[in-house]
Amino acid sequence: MLQARFWGVICIFIFHVAAMMIMLPSRHKPSKTAAVGGGISILCTLLCIAIVRFSPDFMGLLTGFLLSVGMFTILVFVISRERAAKTLFMLLLYMQVFLVALFASGYFATHYFESNEYAVIVIRSVLQFCIVAACIPFRKRFSVVSEGITEGWRALNLLSLLLVSYLSILVLHDYAGGFDKEESVAVLLLMLVLAAVYWVYFQSFHYMYTAANAAQIQMQSEFLMKRVESMQEAIEQTRRVRHDVRHHNLNIAEYVRKGEPDALLRYLDEYEQDAERQRPVRLCENIVVDNILTAYARKADKEGIAIHFDASLEKDIGIRDIDLVSILANSMENAIHGCAGSGKPKPEIDVFIGHKANKLAMKISNSCREDISFENGLPPSADREGVGISSIRHSVELYGGETDFQADGETFTCRILLKLL
Repeated sequence: MLQARFWGVICIFIFHVAAMMIMLPSRHKPSKTAAVGGGISILCTLLCIAIVRFSPDFMGLLTGFLLSVGMFTILVFVISRERAAKTLFMLLLYMQVFLVALFASGYFATHYFESNEYAVIVIRSVLQFCIVAACIPFRKRFSVVSEGITEGWRALNLLSLLLVSYLSILVLHDYAGGFDKEESVAVLLLMLVLAAVYWVYFQSFHYMYTAANAAQIQMQSEFLMKRVESMQEAIEQTRRVRHDVRHHNLNIAEYVRKGEPDALLRYLDEYEQDAERQRPVRLCENIVVDNILTAYARKADKEGIAIHFDASLEKDIGIRDIDLVSILANSMENAIHGCAGSGKPKPEIDVFIGHKANKLAMKISNSCREDISFENGLPPSADREGVGISSIRHSVELYGGETDFQADGETFTCRILLKLL
């Protein structure tokens, strides 16, 4: 019996670790994550077996349950590189699904296999295997959709915590022999109702993501329209130059016929200076970054905002163009919006983009109002729904980067650090 319990409990924790490795990206290498998870699984198994053996009553069961939950929670936060709110939600969601599986395995083993302990282990392991398999498509979909969620995590996690507590009480009560067959069916139906509640939540997440994605597409479309306008102006400029070339040639020919070389040289010097002023300025070698900065420099100039650039990038830096647009265009949009609402007589923007070791560093500072409020370390976004900030953070996280936002009452500063691939 003790051997059956040992293998049963160790299977539980192995499936736990497998599920968390799938659902949450690890901050460590897979081998190290597996080693740490395996070690915690064995330790939890030995402690739970020892506690239940020497205290087989309800208090022993409760102690072992709470101890394993605590150790598993610590393990999840140690290995996960997701932000804390999302990590907690994924952990609580998995706990709820596992508790339902735990209750179901006890129900079927009790009422159809005469409480055979090996039957409990087999049924529970099969259900846990199905949970782990379901984690693969769930993680991919939820990871994308959840990036559109900029607030509401606290209330969502509170609800999840209450549901975990409630389900834990039901499971512990059932394992202590508290439910008959009819009551167990009622509890299973209640769990199905909870599943329906989560289905509604995930549908809401999907709608929020769709709205955020539509706003992001609109922002990129606006950026492309800015580039089209710039190209049209460049074409018009080229036409004017071609039209004026004939007049310049006639003027040069007249100077030559009259034998006035000094006047000709002065005219050519003026012509060269004028051509230099009209020559398009290349801000950096990376075409996408140069296009973004040029487009927003024109927008800033139209709104009377002084802008200064210090950009030094190679043509290919290992970051997708769509991510560069998401990060830099949103940052510049927010900077211009901040300047426009700053109330300063001479608003300005300073932009630094360059390499630091194997990382890409961005620092965008702009004039701002004095009463900027931060929530959870994040400023308000220029688009009111927070899509701009969310898009920046999502794209930065794809490269294992970091974001930092600060304001001192005069200047708002956005710092971004990306790991180059």
